[in-house]
Amino acid sequence: MSDSEEPALRDRVEELESEVDRLRERLEERNRQVSLLVAEADIANLEATCPLCGEGTLTKRSGLSWSRIVCPECKTHWET
Repeated sequence: MSDSEEPALRDRVEELESEVDRLRERLEERNRQVSLLVAEADIANLEATCPLCGEGTLTKRSGLSWSRIVCPECKTHWET
């Protein structure tokens, strides 16, 4: 590899690393959304894992005018 190709290669690597970071963030956000949607659907055969702690199984609690998704492990909750 010549000296003239190294800066271009370094720039490309930095660009790709940045893109990978953005894609990881999007994937984490989508996984979080899917977990919350699964918990909101409250379907017996599907289990939603907490997107924060990764250990608790999300459950849905609701009343007449409210619903909440709760993680029993980390005690996090989301109003839906």
